Amino acid sequence: MRFQSSCFKSFPRLIPFLLMMLLVAAPGVRASDKAQDHLSKGMVLAEQGDLNGAIAEYRKALKVNPDFTAAHNNLGLALVKKKDFDGAIAEYREAMRCAAGDTSGEAVVHFNLGVALNGKGDTSSAISEYHKAVELNPELIEARSNLGALLDEQGDRDGAIAQYREVLKISPDLPIPHNNLGSALHKKHELDDAIIEYRAAIKLKPDYAMAHFNLGLALFDKSDVDGAIVEYEAALRLNPYHAKSHYYYGKALLAKDRREEAAREFADAQDLDPRLKAPVISAKQ
Repeated sequence: MRFQSSCFKSFPRLIPFLLMMLLVAAPGVRASDKAQDHLSKGMVLAEQGDLNGAIAEYRKALKVNPDFTAAHNNLGLALVKKKDFDGAIAEYREAMRCAAGDTSGEAVVHFNLGVALNGKGDTSSAISEYHKAVELNPELIEARSNLGALLDEQGDRDGAIAQYREVLKISPDLPIPHNNLGSALHKKHELDDAIIEYRAAIKLKPDYAMAHFNLGLALFDKSDVDGAIVEYEAALRLNPYHAKSHYYYGKALLAKDRREEAAREFADAQDLDPRLKAPVISAKQ
């Protein structure tokens, strides 16, 4: 099987860095009907993918009411989607000013500010904003999820694990946090616990290709090569364009002395990602 690079698909490695809309003004800030109307129109346009139109409507709402928290926040969302992170950060800071005293609104704005800061590459400030969001609203699982992802990227496995466990206390039926918790545990070489989490993710979402792949890695590390092969095959049925699934499937096949099959998987992996170099496979004696 040979692949064209244009067909390449990758699994989402972590929970997506979500954004949250505010629908109305914060308590104590009364938006005029006209400002609310512009906000509503902007949200419809944003949903339709017309970001420029949405931005224009949000700015009209702010011209009517400069202290309209939701308009500042949702303008920030649109600017993030246009990769104008500095503009978004400025709007979120205005939203924070307007939302003062509204704990729920402030938590959402801190979360969105964290997303913008992370988009700009300011990871430490993003982590700080996610922490503030969680302090204000401990059940804001989006903030905990993103915080866990960034802590994991920074090598703070224990911090990431703590956040993922909190997410699962609140919403135990979400497959992605189980997978991400498994990944963090796997990196700490806590293989048995990692396998439990990967299996939980798969039970909740049987077509979760990344969880099958990760489970394959953990089983291989436990020397359960046959089990790993089953999971790699499942991952590849669900997403045949994932280079690493081909590569590690090849390694498992090679461990079973299935050399010709392994060579094909290594070739497919390299077609998809030239950085994945196949090991030298000696001929059978």
